[in-house]
Amino acid sequence: MPTNPKRQHTVPRFLLKNFTDGRGKLHCLDRRRDRTYVTTPENALVERHIYTLKGQGSSVSFAAEHSLSELEGRAAQVIERIVESAHCGRLPNLSCADKDTLDAFVLVQFRRSSDKYHALQVRERDEIVEETIIEAQKAHPDKDVRGILHQVGPDRVFGNAWIQSLAYKAPDWLATKGLAVVLIPPRAGKLLIGSDPVVLAGRDRRQPDGEVILPVASDVAISLALKRGQEQLIVDEAGARLARTINSQVFRQSDIVAAESYRVFQRLAAAHRRRQRRKSQPP
Repeated sequence: MPTNPKRQHTVPRFLLKNFTDGRGKLHCLDRRRDRTYVTTPENALVERHIYTLKGQGSSVSFAAEHSLSELEGRAAQVIERIVESAHCGRLPNLSCADKDTLDAFVLVQFRRSSDKYHALQVRERDEIVEETIIEAQKAHPDKDVRGILHQVGPDRVFGNAWIQSLAYKAPDWLATKGLAVVLIPPRAGKLLIGSDPVVLAGRDRRQPDGEVILPVASDVAISLALKRGQEQLIVDEAGARLARTINSQVFRQSDIVAAESYRVFQRLAAAHRRRQRRKSQPP
C-alpha cells in the first residue's frame, strides 16, 4: 500500500473481505444506478481523497487517512477474534482496551460513511463552512481567516471540516455499552455489508436505550448493547429474523450494498425497484 494513498476505502478492506465468496469476490448493487457488478475488496467502496485534508494550492495532508488506517489495524485484530470465537460458540472475552478499540472503530465507521458525507454536502455545506470560518476567526483574531478560507474554496473548507469531525468526542453513553455478538447459522441466510453499514436502533437513537449494530462477517454481526463489561452470544434461531432485520436496515440506508452472492439482497433489491416504480408513476 502506498504511504499516502489517493484511493481511500470508506469501509475497510479487512471488513469487506469477510463478505466475499469463495473466489474472494464481492457481489454488489449500486442502488442509485440500479446496477449490479462483481468486484474485489481492493476496488469496492473506494473514493479518491475523501479523507485527504486539502490546503491552499496543491498542499495536502494524509494525516486523517493514516489515523484511520492505524485504528483499522487494531480493530481488525479485535474483530477477527470476535468472529473466530462466535464460530466456535464462545464469547470473545475482550479486554477493556480491546473494547475501547472496538467502540472507537464502530463510532468512526458510523461517521466516515461516504453516503453521509455526500448527503451532508448537499444539505448543509454552506452552514458548516460558515461555522468553520467563525470558529477559526475566534482562534485567530489577528488573521484574515475569511479571506484565507475563501482562497481555499468552500468545497475544501467543508471537506476538511467533515474529516476533522470524525475525531469528535464519543457520546458519553457509548462507554456504558457491553457487547452482543449475533451468529447467523447457515440455514438462516447471510448478512450483507453496505456503504453505510452501522445501524442505530432503539426508541431514541440519541439515548443509551438504543443499540449500535454492525455486520462484521457474512454470518456475524456485533451490537454495542447490554452493560459495560457484559458479553452475550446470540444465535439467530428464529427463522432468519435477525439476519433479515439487519440486512433490511443496512440496505435501506446504503447507496451501495455487497455480499457473497446476489441472492443475499435479491428480495430487498426487488422491493426497492417496486418502490421506485411507484414513485415515478404520475398521481
